[in-house]
Amino acid sequence: MINYKLFYLCFVLISFSVGAFSQCKITGCAKLENSLEGACISVKLLNNDSVSIASVSTDTLGYFSFNDVPAKHYIVAYSHIGYKTCYRTFEIIEPYTQLPTIYLQEDNLFLDEVKVQASSFIRKKDYLLVIPSKQQIKHSYTGYDLLYNLMIPGVNVDRSTGNVSALNGSTTLYIDGRKADAREIKHLRPRDIEKIEYYDSPSGRFSGDNTSINYVTKTSELGGYLALDAKQTVGYMSGEYDVATKLVSNNTSFTLFAGYGMEDYAGSKAQNDEIFKFSAYEIKRNNNGIHSEVKNHTQYEQLNIMNRNKRRTLLAKFSFVHNNQPKQYNINVLEYDGGLKTESRKQSKQKNMMPSLCLYGNFNVDSTQYIEASFDASYADNHYQYDYMENSTSLVKVANENMYGLNMELKYGINLKKQNSLNIKFYHHHNISLSTYSSETDLWQHLWTGETLLFSEYSQRIKGKTFFRIAPGVSMLQYKLHGEKRICKISPRLHFTLGYQPSHRDILQFRINVGNSFPNINMLSSTSQEVDFLQMRKGNPNLKTTTAYHFMGIYAINWKKVSLQVVGMYQLFKNMYTYDYFVEHDKLIQSFRSDVDWQQVTGMLSFTWKPIERLHLKLDGNNSLSQFSRGVNKRLNSWNGGMQINYYCGDFLISLFGKTENSVLGYDLAKVHIPANYGMFVNWSKKNWLVEGSISNPFYFNRRYVASFQDVAFGYHNSMTPKKEQMSGYIKVAYTFDFLNKTSHDAKDVKTKINSAILKVD
Repeated sequence: MINYKLFYLCFVLISFSVGAFSQCKITGCAKLENSLEGACISVKLLNNDSVSIASVSTDTLGYFSFNDVPAKHYIVAYSHIGYKTCYRTFEIIEPYTQLPTIYLQEDNLFLDEVKVQASSFIRKKDYLLVIPSKQQIKHSYTGYDLLYNLMIPGVNVDRSTGNVSALNGSTTLYIDGRKADAREIKHLRPRDIEKIEYYDSPSGRFSGDNTSINYVTKTSELGGYLALDAKQTVGYMSGEYDVATKLVSNNTSFTLFAGYGMEDYAGSKAQNDEIFKFSAYEIKRNNNGIHSEVKNHTQYEQLNIMNRNKRRTLLAKFSFVHNNQPKQYNINVLEYDGGLKTESRKQSKQKNMMPSLCLYGNFNVDSTQYIEASFDASYADNHYQYDYMENSTSLVKVANENMYGLNMELKYGINLKKQNSLNIKFYHHHNISLSTYSSETDLWQHLWTGETLLFSEYSQRIKGKTFFRIAPGVSMLQYKLHGEKRICKISPRLHFTLGYQPSHRDILQFRINVGNSFPNINMLSSTSQEVDFLQMRKGNPNLKTTTAYHFMGIYAINWKKVSLQVVGMYQLFKNMYTYDYFVEHDKLIQSFRSDVDWQQVTGMLSFTWKPIERLHLKLDGNNSLSQFSRGVNKRLNSWNGGMQINYYCGDFLISLFGKTENSVLGYDLAKVHIPANYGMFVNWSKKNWLVEGSISNPFYFNRRYVASFQDVAFGYHNSMTPKKEQMSGYIKVAYTFDFLNKTSHDAKDVKTKINSAILKVD
């Protein structure tokens, strides 16, 4: 009897312990890659046959748990819209099981046919993710067009010039993480773009930029395309004509670009009142432009060869650019004080040729590390001639230059634990100019400049919603003019960002940047050029480097159909280079100085509203107070605003745009009044065709720029009516033919701007 009771007691204890152990608890944490958010991630518990047993959603911090789960093998499935579903297998062998933290990776599949009602702006950890809609892509032909149609708050896009700016500075453009010039985006096809990443506080491989935009494109293993487009201006003679073709086979692609641009017009007007203050007397002169002509031609060719796989990207680019400006001609009537009238004629000619080579490589060492390297080399053959005639007396200036350019960049980055990261970057930019100036006396000049920059960036998260980035560095700026001593300036640099992201909708950031800048290479010239018989231009090889301080606060929020950005900024430039006027040997000398301070306080507001799917609205406002001090006392308070309205209707897009008048105070110390600008364009797109017509400034006659300047030695009041800035329009026709499989369309990344150190008169 005792043995039976003992056996029964043991059986109960064993059964209880086994039963208690068989009901286990599972906990874990799931996060979204490149995001602070972990809320609402779906977590499913599956058996070995993939049958769902239980499902939960993570809390605001990404944590989840399953209770009373029997001990055995399981599969856990993590999923979230816009991210790849992740599966993990494990076995329960203990009553309490803690699963490792999972980070879901973004899904790069572009939902072309999905009608997304939510906002296309998604705030990530380091950037703003922008998902283009189907209609935005349909009515865009270039990368500029798509960026314009996206209406990203705070980003300003000029489709005609290709200028992209944000936060009071230029925006650096990238394609799949590779740096591209703003003009390179012209032939990037929007239908081949999966998404756009906007970095309003650049980090990682984009650190060092004011702001960055990265186009993420699709890939193809086989196929090709042929693209043709032509744009003809109405109102003055101007046109752009381009052709591009690409062939893709496995991981290798070959792309060939070619294009031609031209301008040939007359009719610009100018009225200029000048006063020359010499030591013993003054001369007043009225300059009335009665005739002007401009003629310019540009041709380019480029071949891209790229090999790309998951581990690395290799790219070689060969390009050739030729610019020819055979005529920039002006006839002016000059009236001096005392009633003396005469006629002057100015004409300048330029011819430039530049071949260049670019080699680029990006290597993913593993899932957490990358190495990126690039090498650019270019040669420019520049010719410039200036002719001036007054009272049958003429001045002739001829300059010829050979310019060599070399740029090298090396980057290394590693992602550390807990979403922290470290990046190290090295840059070196080198230019060599060999030039000759011919006039009454011949002058030979040899000038080289070099800029070297080394810095590292460390990024860390603090309690999930707060982060900081710090990037200390050092730069070395140096240049040497033949016959002069070498100038070398070593300066510290610092970039610091502190951010707080309370939710996936909004973010607050504070930025501090300390850096320096180099004078333009043509400012460092030791030569002089006569403008006319009263004035002369000179370079200044003794210019100092400028130290720049930037302090900025940014708040951005995306809420349903509304996106808003508010910015406050203070900038201080010590030893900024400006124009300098003084009298020497009875002639007015226009040169450069670097003993002036400049500061500016700016407030900016940008608002985007999409009340319905067809109608999008963007408003921008800006107020800035600028001041020059220490040797120069000039001050300007200016307000300006902009508006853009897009209405989509089937195959048509109607877009209205406008900017208020504005005033600026630049490094030439002149106050310039910029007139208002407005217009519209209509876009029709169907299949492979796109036709667009535009009109700018209708019924706005004599659209005039006004510039004024007063100093001890010189002053002027200039009224300009450029022909290109008057009422005009254009017609654009584009066609694309895809053969075999559809292929991603490369950007035309030809740098048509040719560097030169020639000191020019005009």
